[in-house]
Amino acid sequence: MPIKIEVKGYDEAVKATRQAVAQRVLDEFGNGLPALRLLAFFDDQDWQGFREELGHTNRGVHFPVKPDSRFPNWPQYLYRLVSVWPEPNGYLDLNDPESWRPVKAFDSVIYLYDSTCAGEVGQVMTFSHELQHFVQYGFSRKL
Repeated sequence: MPIKIEVKGYDEAVKATRQAVAQRVLDEFGNGLPALRLLAFFDDQDWQGFREELGHTNRGVHFPVKPDSRFPNWPQYLYRLVSVWPEPNGYLDLNDPESWRPVKAFDSVIYLYDSTCAGEVGQVMTFSHELQHFVQYGFSRKL
């Protein structure tokens, strides 16, 4: 279960606290998480593109990432973590157009807004909720 916790911005104390809270939530799930690559992203702002798309009361979201996924409303700093450009031998192969496409570094992304993480209770509740979506995606996609 390769999971990456990424806390954007802030001073080291806030980052460490948010990361520790996220890790405690993950620890509660134990071995109950699917063996998929997950990025748990805790922003230092409330990305308005998601608010406009998902509703202004939205607190966080789970995104499945598929090879053909497009991310038109994503902030660039999040997109760059998920879509990685392959560079064999330090350059793109001009004879292989397939090498010009980004590779998805994760199978799923959980995104939490800054305002969601302002209090530990909000962060724990929302992250736990989004992890349930990740579990459902990983084990029961037909649902």
